[in-house]
Amino acid sequence: MVTLFVASFPLAPLFALLNNIIEIRLDAKKFVTELRRPIAVRAKDIGIWYTLLRGLSKVAVIVNAFVISFTSDFIPRLVYQYMYSPDGTLHGFVNHTLSYFNVSHFQPGTEPTESMHLGYKVEVCRYLVCFALKSLFLMWCMTGYYIHNVYNIHRYKDYRDPPWSDTPYEFSRQFWAILAARLAFVIVFQVSQNQNLIKY
Repeated sequence: MVTLFVASFPLAPLFALLNNIIEIRLDAKKFVTELRRPIAVRAKDIGIWYTLLRGLSKVAVIVNAFVISFTSDFIPRLVYQYMYSPDGTLHGFVNHTLSYFNVSHFQPGTEPTESMHLGYKVEVCRYLVCFALKSLFLMWCMTGYYIHNVYNIHRYKDYRDPPWSDTPYEFSRQFWAILAARLAFVIVFQVSQNQNLIKY
């Protein structure tokens, strides 16, 4: 099971190794001092465990590929650098990841009702401390990052079309490009791991 989560917790194999060493020594002591000597039985192989471990190793490669691809900014950074960056660097990447939301598009009753006891209505919030519920497009602003009476536009982390486009708040072309790159990475990662296994 450790192999399923190596990408998210790289120290897991080390802790599993230490745990196994301790368990082996404790079991050895128990066999020597507390139990009768077991009768040795010849076995051809490890039986059904071979099939289980082989299947688990294949599933682990797929799970790790999806973890790397979908839980980090590794793929979006590469897509931005090679497809959208004017100079081939990551300059402007954060701005590229932010979408626009017109705060006047809040449905009645869904806008923030409490301005953190500021005494005035929230017109615009900065993206640094806003949390977006993507399905409802609700932005909740925290104190200290307000700009009032300037614009009615809010920035939040997502890849969606702006409110002035023909398809406001729908997934943008960048979203689909990044999703395709993520899935391509999963395939390339799995093929490369299989080739390494064949060479081994």
